[in-house]
Amino acid sequence: MSPGRDEAPAGLSLDQPGEDHLLAAAYLSRVAEPGSVAVALLVQELGYLGAAEAIRSAQAPDEVLRATQARRDSADAAADLDAA
Repeated sequence: MSPGRDEAPAGLSLDQPGEDHLLAAAYLSRVAEPGSVAVALLVQELGYLGAAEAIRSAQAPDEVLRATQARRDSADAAADLDAA
């Protein structure tokens, strides 16, 4: 069962997401620029960490891989967060 709108996926807190969660969100923001419905649906299904790993490892659905192929291998989430 998927977490509800007011529930965090297992192991994550809605109040203070961990560094891994922030890095995954930054990575997804970079690789799916501009926004992608397919990526958003993958995040809804797998959460930020799962979606980021699926994209990084090219194990995501074809539509997601097409939407993220330009930046999938070059995105540097840590640098993006450092610059923010």
